Amino acid sequence: MGYEHNSACCERDEDGHWKPAGPIHFQGIADPPYSISKILKWLFGWDGYLWPRNVGYVILAFLTWRFMHANLSESASLSPTWIGLMLIRNLALVFLVYSFYHVTLYAWKVMGNECKYHPKGQAKDSRKFLFNDQVKDNIFYTLVSGVPIWTAWEVLYFWLAARGYMPLIRFSSHPVWFVALFFLIPVWRNLHFYCIHRLIHWKPLLRMIHRVHHKNPNPAPWSGMSMHPVEHLMYFSVALLFFVVPSHPMHLLFTVQQAALVPAHTHSGFEGRMFGFWPIGQYFHYLHHKHVACNFGSTLVPLDKWFGRFYDGEGKFILNPNRRE
Repeated sequence: MGYEHNSACCERDEDGHWKPAGPIHFQGIADPPYSISKILKWLFGWDGYLWPRNVGYVILAFLTWRFMHANLSESASLSPTWIGLMLIRNLALVFLVYSFYHVTLYAWKVMGNECKYHPKGQAKDSRKFLFNDQVKDNIFYTLVSGVPIWTAWEVLYFWLAARGYMPLIRFSSHPVWFVALFFLIPVWRNLHFYCIHRLIHWKPLLRMIHRVHHKNPNPAPWSGMSMHPVEHLMYFSVALLFFVVPSHPMHLLFTVQQAALVPAHTHSGFEGRMFGFWPIGQYFHYLHHKHVACNFGSTLVPLDKWFGRFYDGEGKFILNPNRRE
């Protein structure tokens, strides 16, 4: 997301890494000059603000709330039953989504290697990874740390909501705010992610915590949520918005499910259209994995541009991305 892509319009740099044939830029609403047609395309076009992901995650949040969640009143007590079912549900969602991308791209190789960012495969026999294997390491951190901590944030929210401590609303009483929140939440997620991400790039925290994620300069789907437990705790603190802002449990589910599942495609390691139509990859974030000191946020909110940390992929990267050699 963030720039037009055509698999025929790309190239490899001197080290063999995939790159688009031209600089990347921010999404329509954050990338002047503005025009009505440009904004409408960004808002309603395929791989834009709404379609397919944000609308898809709204639907998932609705289905989860309607069919895969205990009655809110049951959450008033911390019962192992509803907590266990929530954990199993989240494990299943992560396993299905991440395995789908991994198997499709790396086992079945439906896109070959033409649009793969990194020229090498996933690391094996590397002592920097648990089990000496990058994929197994990433799966371990995702399932053993990431999903339980994600679930713990949900448990805390629903327990407090059931006991009357959350500012809950219904669609029937606040229809405009109910709908508007779904449009605003992706912006909140990106602002929160940028702030957390910049914090854990402070050298002591980078060495102690964020290094787990940055063991993956050649990311693949399971790398997306491979993090130190402290980083997982901070990452899913995006849920805190709904502890103070009037909202519905669907808004919480929409937010944390996006946070948990979106990294599978942004870290897929490929760019383009899987099966010819499904957009995958985020070259903007791949450049962060490759160079570390740039592109801390996303293409939705131009915080990196405002704070001088945006690198558009053109020219040789140096610490100040606004300068080129």
